[in-house]
Amino acid sequence: MKEVYIDGGGVFSYKCPQCGEWMDELGGRGVFVCSYCDIEENHTPWGKLEELKICNFCTDLCDIAFKRRYKPEEFIVGHKTSPILIVGLNPKTPKDEEEPYNDLFSSEDLEQYFDNANAVHPYYGAFKNVSEKLFGLLGKEGGVAHTDIIKCYSKEFPPKDCTNKEIEIIFDNCVPYLARQLKKQPPKIIICNGADVCRTIKKIIKPPANTGDNATSYIGNLDGEKIAVILSGFIRRIDNYARARLGKEIEHYMKKYKII
Repeated sequence: MKEVYIDGGGVFSYKCPQCGEWMDELGGRGVFVCSYCDIEENHTPWGKLEELKICNFCTDLCDIAFKRRYKPEEFIVGHKTSPILIVGLNPKTPKDEEEPYNDLFSSEDLEQYFDNANAVHPYYGAFKNVSEKLFGLLGKEGGVAHTDIIKCYSKEFPPKDCTNKEIEIIFDNCVPYLARQLKKQPPKIIICNGADVCRTIKKIIKPPANTGDNATSYIGNLDGEKIAVILSGFIRRIDNYARARLGKEIEHYMKKYKII
């Protein structure tokens, strides 16, 4: 059996398969060396490096990279079959972590993310001010899940020193993953959190021809599935009046689809 040590801060090591001594990691890249046997192995906290799901489309762009235990199109926090899906821009790198950053979650961990309320990111708290009914369904089966357009973490988006061309490439590379997610598990309601998300979702699920420029929602069609798309500015930046209006609109569709 593989012997691994992971401390409370996520620092890990492996025992040398030949002499049994703990191996040393080189440069934080998952390369471990035994100083006694001169053996070198590639590892991560969950197994060998080749077991990771890797996306190389944005290699060397803006210090981001995808190397995780799940595929980019599997990046959804909460239940995959949730009828309500909130779509954000991209996940944020934790404050004290270096970039490029990748989480240690499995698909199962993502599904159970909301089970531990104390570990939930403050980002989600803003949705309580929009609709307590919506907030109460986060992570619940038959409730609300969350994903992002951009699957890679960054401390800010666009990442620091990222050119407009590089930003465009990142979007072009990531949007197909989101489209694949939506087609595989189409929700009944999508809540777009921010202008970039609204523009992107409109490309995947086109509004009906008669949709006005100032429309705050529409019902679109994706491969024969009717999906209600709710458009919003970034929820943590809009005022309380806009949040209240948004909450009423969300609850209207929740009632329409018998989710409340």
